[in-house]
Amino acid sequence: MENRSGFGGLASLFSTLTVLGFARLSPVSAADSLPTITVRVYNYARVKAAILADAEREATRIFAAAGLETTWLECPLDAAEYETHPACHKPAGGADIVLRIVPPSMAKHLPFDHTKVGFAFISKAGRGGTLAVVFHHRVQQFARGEESAESLAIGRAAVHEIGHLLLRTEVHSSRGIMRGDWHGRDFRDATAILNFMPEQAEHLRTEVRERQAQFPAPAGHPNAKE
Repeated sequence: MENRSGFGGLASLFSTLTVLGFARLSPVSAADSLPTITVRVYNYARVKAAILADAEREATRIFAAAGLETTWLECPLDAAEYETHPACHKPAGGADIVLRIVPPSMAKHLPFDHTKVGFAFISKAGRGGTLAVVFHHRVQQFARGEESAESLAIGRAAVHEIGHLLLRTEVHSSRGIMRGDWHGRDFRDATAILNFMPEQAEHLRTEVRERQAQFPAPAGHPNAKE
């Protein structure tokens, strides 16, 4: 069973370990590596490429402020796209995250809280998680038809949910990107400073380094060591 955290709760329909290929990895010790996360993006909502690119830039900025590097992989949604996304077929490293952006047609079948914009699955055993989801229709409601706001909303919601995974908690903070009480302006205001708290940033870096040390990126992975 998984805890359901972040902006909303939802029963899991996804087998995250299978998607990431952890069954093919074996724990090994490794020297300290750069704290880099790889986010495998499944854009089921078919968000426009330009909007998604801006969302990833916003998320990259927030993670960079916390001392993390971010690699983004656009992953296939069906068999027809399989051959055009070779990087997504490689076994995952320990710091790989799956981000799913889902449309109403997928979300309507799931018992989620309609006031939320996303969720993260966190292991009850305290091992952290690998799956974050953003509900596109809720993001659009906050964005009010503005593409720039949609990018901010997707990027910030994704960071919030991934933050839950890496912090290994469903608890929210009183300030910053991990707040639980969000308003439309938080998603639309490009000047808003929504970062991790210093202690959270330190925890993120430690968590990513531990994941990378336990499950180093395998050969062929974008962040594999030479």
